[in-house]
Amino acid sequence: MDEAGVPDDDDDFGFPDDDDEGDYPAPGSGSGPDIGKILLISAIAAWGLILAGFAGTGAYLYFDADSIMQEVRDSRPQVTIKVRAKRLVRRKRRPPAETPAETTPEGAPGGTGETKPEQTAAATPKTAESGEKPAEGAAPSATPAGKSAALHPHPDPELIEKDEVGPLPIIDKNGRLPWRVYARPFNVLDKRPKIAIVLTWLGVSSSATKKAIQELPGAITLAFAPFSRGLPEWIELARGRGHEVLVNLPMEPLDYPRSDPGPYALLTTLPADQNLRRLKWVLSRMTGYIGVANFMGSKFTADEEALGPVMADLKKRGLMIFDSSDPKYSIVKKLATKVGVPYALGLLALDREPNRGYIDKRLKALEGLAAKRGKIVAVARPYPIVLARIKRWVKKLEGKNVVLVPVSAVTKRPSTS
Repeated sequence: MDEAGVPDDDDDFGFPDDDDEGDYPAPGSGSGPDIGKILLISAIAAWGLILAGFAGTGAYLYFDADSIMQEVRDSRPQVTIKVRAKRLVRRKRRPPAETPAETTPEGAPGGTGETKPEQTAAATPKTAESGEKPAEGAAPSATPAGKSAALHPHPDPELIEKDEVGPLPIIDKNGRLPWRVYARPFNVLDKRPKIAIVLTWLGVSSSATKKAIQELPGAITLAFAPFSRGLPEWIELARGRGHEVLVNLPMEPLDYPRSDPGPYALLTTLPADQNLRRLKWVLSRMTGYIGVANFMGSKFTADEEALGPVMADLKKRGLMIFDSSDPKYSIVKKLATKVGVPYALGLLALDREPNRGYIDKRLKALEGLAAKRGKIVAVARPYPIVLARIKRWVKKLEGKNVVLVPVSAVTKRPSTS
């Protein structure tokens, strides 16, 4: 220090030396985070995630490529090009090929329900499921399942009762039953296990209904909602493509009115005469059908007091009933047997989970159940995915030991029907 007490190392301005060179660590000394390493590790991790994503996507596309492409083919628009071939002059007329033995449905133009003279006795065997000879309108035909089959014209005036609500089906004076007359012919000589599929609640969606009618084989039975717009036109189109038809009969479910089957539904709380009036309204909406198919109805089909008068009316009109209610609770089979109403039970639903994997498994299960039982009936709503998977499945039936048939071919026929 000098004489004034000022430190010798002061600068010219009298401030202490502020040299802080030793106060901060040198770069890379390890006393702080290394930003460079952190950025490098982050970049490597990000690229690793990107590469893993590409690898996962590639593996999915590789292992599921066939099903993905099939789904694309099923959903893409279909274009049909008609090419008119040049007419050729036939120089030599060939003799006509022999036609397989068949019968003409009773009531059809020129038809008597009897075997043609050129047929042999083998053309009218007993059916595998009932032990009876083919009845009128359901006579044996050599038409393969899935091909177009000519149905009996409708409405047959002898099978119609005129009522204030509209035309109603009846048994004619000769004892012909509408469910047999309007049925699609099937080949009773085919002893393979039988599979029937019933699509229900058609007519509500125009696009789905059109696809079902035009793209699925005629052996598939179609059930139409009685409230559908343009119902007569739908029935005409469906029967023209070889589909036999049913009319959906709305019935009370267990959780009614939370689940509402719609107007004119049959209810357990209504007296019998009101339910029969509602039944008549439903039956008068269309003609040419073989019977009714329940829509909902888990409660109504379990109530004998409510269901009994309805079954008696179906018997009187010569109709069948298709029931897809839970067989553990439904008494349709019991009452139908007692009253004498033909019936079929839909024991397997294809659309409980409307996705490709579930539907394909159910269709595959149909083949096994048919082989085990001899016949099986499935039911489904006309969702687009359902129609697409059924269409794809039908193409693979060729060569398998099963045959696709209309529901009338697997209908149980009580001795009084």
